[in-house]
Amino acid sequence: MIDPITAFALAANIVQFIEVGYKATNLLHQLWTESKTDENLEVETAIKDLQDVCTKLTSPPQSSASLSEDDTKLRTIAQSCQKLSTELEGVLKKLVVTSKAHDFKRRVEVMQKALRSMLEAKKITDLTQRLATMREQLAIRMMYILT
Repeated sequence: MIDPITAFALAANIVQFIEVGYKATNLLHQLWTESKTDENLEVETAIKDLQDVCTKLTSPPQSSASLSEDDTKLRTIAQSCQKLSTELEGVLKKLVVTSKAHDFKRRVEVMQKALRSMLEAKKITDLTQRLATMREQLAIRMMYILT
């Protein structure tokens, strides 16, 4: 006879196995049909927008006047954002399926990218959170300068 705690633990393991299988299946399907996940596409779009802003903020000033201390801090934050977004962009580019033909090679690549996506998920989440923090800091500094 199985005691209730053991039965509950077994049921929890089965549910966890089903959840992981479901996520993996969704990931494989998205990679097969679209070559990248919706989540990665959204992050890439946000990165490109942030990089545009940071590029404008780090470009040399129009006039020959030296930058104020606040402007210098803003540029430093923008440079950090650019560096972090470039790193995240590099990680995401490694997760895109490049094979176009629907053959064995594409199937293998989709499986490899899905596995890599699952392994890199924590790194992507960490980089995304760090970038969000930097973006907030950038906004705070810009608001401070405007007041």
